[in-house]
Amino acid sequence: FKGVAISPLNPQSIGRILDKVSEYMPVICQDSDAPDCKRICYIGTNNIEVGKVAGEQLKQALAEGGKVAVFVANLDIANQRERYEGVAMALKDSNCEIVEVFTDQTDRTGAQANVRTALAKYPDLKGIVGTAGYNAPAAIMAIKDYPGHSVKVVGFDEDIDTLEAVRNGRMVCTVTQQPYEFGYSSIKMLAKLHRGEAVDIPEDQKIYVPVKVITTANVDEFEQDINKKLSKLNETIKLF
Repeated sequence: FKGVAISPLNPQSIGRILDKVSEYMPVICQDSDAPDCKRICYIGTNNIEVGKVAGEQLKQALAEGGKVAVFVANLDIANQRERYEGVAMALKDSNCEIVEVFTDQTDRTGAQANVRTALAKYPDLKGIVGTAGYNAPAAIMAIKDYPGHSVKVVGFDEDIDTLEAVRNGRMVCTVTQQPYEFGYSSIKMLAKLHRGEAVDIPEDQKIYVPVKVITTANVDEFEQDINKKLSKLNETIKLF
């Protein structure tokens, strides 16, 4: 092997391994970072900023304010924790109040159960933010059982059910990363390093890829772009 691009689930537990690997080859963290290891850089999203974007979108949708619940996979996962922190920053000093944060440990069934618990516990709940890709679809499914609730939902990522909910107006929006760029940029940098070419790495060793806000206005165009990239991927796989 001449290089490694990795998305570490738990940066603390894998740090020593990555340090050892880095003695033999360059290591790039993508999507999720392990900032204390000897990786050459992180390529991905600034998750605090993306959380702020989601919070701002919900704040605009809730012009009159109200109670908000946030649903996350696990606050021990760096990108989940940072997204929540960004949402909280955006809603701070506004008329929107985060009443509770629910974790589901990446259990999709548990994610729906959490939303039902929140709707029963807070009958006047006005807003939901789901920081994992499956949280928003889980919220949409759970809300169907509470027809009397009018809740604005903001999600993350481009799950098929999420895009459909945005298209049908059941979600305010979803904030998506560009994971295609994470992988492409990581391998491109590793290839350059292998060839001995110069690479441009910022002083803080973090290369942030911009996010996109997907609404009813641009969801079709966005989905067409995804399908085009997936088609190219399938063509590449056939070569092997």
